Amino acid sequence: MVALEVLSSVEALPETKTLKRGIYVPVLTFFKGEHGAVLDLEAFEKHIVYVATSGVAGIVVLGSTGEAVSLTDDEKVTLVRSTRKAMNACGCSDMPLIAGAGGHSIVTARESLAAITNAGASHALVLPSSYYPNQLGAPAALEFYTAIADSSPIPILIYSYPGVCSGINLSSDVTRKLSQHPRIRGVKHTDHDIGKMARNCALPAAADDGAHFLVLGGASDYLVGALAVGAHGTITGMGNIAPRAVVELQHLFDQGRRREATELQHIISLAEWELGKGGVPMHKALVESFHGYGGLPRAPLQPSPKETIQHAVDAFHRLMQVEAELAKSS
Repeated sequence: MVALEVLSSVEALPETKTLKRGIYVPVLTFFKGEHGAVLDLEAFEKHIVYVATSGVAGIVVLGSTGEAVSLTDDEKVTLVRSTRKAMNACGCSDMPLIAGAGGHSIVTARESLAAITNAGASHALVLPSSYYPNQLGAPAALEFYTAIADSSPIPILIYSYPGVCSGINLSSDVTRKLSQHPRIRGVKHTDHDIGKMARNCALPAAADDGAHFLVLGGASDYLVGALAVGAHGTITGMGNIAPRAVVELQHLFDQGRRREATELQHIISLAEWELGKGGVPMHKALVESFHGYGGLPRAPLQPSPKETIQHAVDAFHRLMQVEAELAKSS
């Protein structure tokens, strides 16, 4: 068990970019060459500008949607640098740049955090260690996050994603303890557990619109539900395709326009159901269909079948109409 006095003895880090309520987008990574052997930085930086200037609260790079597990360490550093370069160039230098980091040991996680910090990340999104799930439990998760946060050069967010972590599900009891650490600034719920979100939103650290601890969903097809229990926003792959629509959904909710928010939520949810069926390859296929770039995932991840892509494109028709209308009005 981690003693609270140990947590409280660590100083908070000054944040150069402020996390705030809103929509965060886990951007795709683009490749070219056989098996996706080479980063397509031209397409990547173009995409960063498109997303960053759409009204979102921040960019997430090196996430699951960004195929981080398929990248070399050098490529990860290159992508963080390229993201910061593109954000600065388009007038978004004050926007948070959250980068995926971590490792299966405290030593490797610390090295990962140092690398993304030197490359320009303002915050880190960290999965729990999970390679030895039978030997890891709540005590190990507390030790892991506390140890890396104690020495992290940037604030970190907890990444709750049992689907890629051998089923390890970080309970709200664990989050409650970790939220007291001055360098742990939030949690992303790709566990999609609204009840857990509600409990985390009830934490003292999560008050004041998440000024000290941001609670974020892991998708946008239940965004109204997450906001209704107090969440501060979401990190959603839908932002790669229709970022303005997702931003507008949260604006409508925050303005108390619940009927309009519900109507837009239905449109987004129907589209996201088709997006989720195809995972990262479908994300890329739809970016290609609607924005003219995207390409294939890095092998051995397989592209979506053409007929499946067309079905998803049809399902996105109404949402992309909304996105186009919002783009015109902005």
